[in-house]
Amino acid sequence: MRILHILLYSSIGGIETYTRDLFAALEGLDHENVLVFDGSPITGLEGAGRRVYQLPGLATQDRSLGAQAVTQLSGIMGQASPDVAYVHTILNSLVADAVLQALPTVYFAHNYAAFSPGGALLYERSDSVCHLKGVPNWRCLVNAYVRQCNTRRPALLWQTYRRTKATGAWARRVDAIVCGSQYVLRRHAENGFPADRMHVLHYPVPLPSGAQDGAPYGPPRDPIVLFVGRITPQKGLDYLIRAIPRMETPCTVVVAGDGYELPAIRALTDRLGVAERVQFLGALNRTAVQDLYRKAAVLAVPSVWPEPFGIIGPEAFSHGLPVVAFGVGGIPEWLDDGETGFLVPARDVNGLARRLDAVLGDPALARRLAARGRQVVTERFTLDRHVDGLLRVFQQAIAGRGATSSHPVPQPDEKKG
Repeated sequence: MRILHILLYSSIGGIETYTRDLFAALEGLDHENVLVFDGSPITGLEGAGRRVYQLPGLATQDRSLGAQAVTQLSGIMGQASPDVAYVHTILNSLVADAVLQALPTVYFAHNYAAFSPGGALLYERSDSVCHLKGVPNWRCLVNAYVRQCNTRRPALLWQTYRRTKATGAWARRVDAIVCGSQYVLRRHAENGFPADRMHVLHYPVPLPSGAQDGAPYGPPRDPIVLFVGRITPQKGLDYLIRAIPRMETPCTVVVAGDGYELPAIRALTDRLGVAERVQFLGALNRTAVQDLYRKAAVLAVPSVWPEPFGIIGPEAFSHGLPVVAFGVGGIPEWLDDGETGFLVPARDVNGLARRLDAVLGDPALARRLAARGRQVVTERFTLDRHVDGLLRVFQQAIAGRGATSSHPVPQPDEKKG
């Protein structure tokens, strides 16, 4: 099978990491990968036999760039003759329709961008989750101002709203939608996406060699509470910082990440008198983060937005690291409370402090949680398991398109704007 992958490349995100791992696994099964991308110059995805094309205009909503991208993409598809398209990003509307018209198309809903103009389903004013159904509609525009879930700049707000409407209309017509969690599938189904064409494939988690040969990755560890992620309101680092003075166990909080909220977080550590107990390392590469997994005693995931999956947790499991997390989004699908770590109600600072203390103060408990976490990864989140499911989705999409086209593409005179 020859697979056309389409994505927006930023060189640092989880989608890029997923794609690198997926390419190697598919090629190991004698499938071929063709990559078309927009964004930053690519690194790490080149390889023998792979066809890689940078194509500006894929992700922008500019119609003239989109028309140029369609012409170039048509030439690429003519040369490469792919069997199926695997789309990971919001596409220019013209490009999206061209792909769907030409090929059986599978869309990976990595997030909520096909129905949420704000993208995060989070009301930042209250740190509460948006549970609206049937969106996007006028309520999204009002809530941007009233509940702060999107930009308040009118032109940009209208642009994101229109882009979301167009993306959703296209995604509802694709041959299959892959969701990284049951939570993501449910939220899409609530907003009018076809449940019969959606499939849950949990993200794969690469296993370090030690986890496969029985090396002792578990505690005791250094008294480090690790945070890995963007420093933005969605990731809830401020709740972890507020938990520090309420904890009884001496520890250091190590922050691996960067983001626009960093100055505010540093100011918070000063106000609470915990600055000496927090280390900010900035954004780190994958190898450096894995080193931290092996040193820390527990990973904290205090996200307040509904994480579509939260792969950082299962990655920590693979290195024998227990996790304490807020129970939002897809996180409860991999974190079994009391078995691999602890779930805490979102924004419960006291509960977060208590559970972190429990892991830090009881090495026997930490070892038990760590051992079960590694077992969960090997049983449920392997790359082989994910690829097997993905290939079945591809085959179903190809077979369905061969029988009939039930998702017609609008003709040019039907398109608006």
